[in-house]
Amino acid sequence: MGKHFPDSDTPASSEYTITQLAELTLASIRNIRAYQEKGILPAPVKRGRIAIYGEDHLVRLRMIQQLLTRGYSIANISEILHAHEQGHNLNQLIGLNTAVANIWTEEQPLHLTLDALASRFSTAPTSQDIQYAFEVGVLEPAPDGLVKISHAGLLQLATTLIDYQFSFRQLLDIVVNLRKNLDTAATSVAEIGLSIVFPQVPSVPPLELHQATALVDQLRPLFAATVAIELNNALSRALKQQMTQYMVSHVLKQSDNSS
Repeated sequence: MGKHFPDSDTPASSEYTITQLAELTLASIRNIRAYQEKGILPAPVKRGRIAIYGEDHLVRLRMIQQLLTRGYSIANISEILHAHEQGHNLNQLIGLNTAVANIWTEEQPLHLTLDALASRFSTAPTSQDIQYAFEVGVLEPAPDGLVKISHAGLLQLATTLIDYQFSFRQLLDIVVNLRKNLDTAATSVAEIGLSIVFPQVPSVPPLELHQATALVDQLRPLFAATVAIELNNALSRALKQQMTQYMVSHVLKQSDNSS
């Protein structure tokens, strides 16, 4: 049965105007409305010209704020809340998310000053290059005036390629394109794992946190090995194809020059 509102336009103690909700949660009115537009906060009940929010809105808004503080995106929060509404335990969902992220993160980020970063390259990056690196996420700001690179291998690859006449901007574009393609592949792999952890068949219950974590731990080396082999095979095919095209083009060019 829905909540009954009195005829008065004055909200009851467990009901709030958007201003009162903002004051209770320290959220801005603009953000509250944005959460509604994005579908993660239900719309209020209209009573005359006043929008009325209840305890459910208050609890949901605080939950959204906590998830944002933990680093979840709006899209992540939407998925988590949707799963919660389907009957999954929210604490288990968050625990699984954290556990899975920790399992898959091995490489330690590298922190250094911009001067130290520039000294690694035979040709120092320009200020525009550095700005672009921040924009595409290759560099991230870190405390104490340092910058963060996701892992040392990325810097080693960049310093090697730049010795072969690649510009810093070209290196950044290579990383951006590589990440984009890998994200597509990773999404497919993640969908396989999630379909096991959260079965689409209503009669099959989702795995418990410890079971899901163990499954991911088991699948990780298998997926990693498969991806590495498939990447090597793809590189071999691409190199053969491009070398063949280059050699044909080179032969045709020589033939044209000799005629």
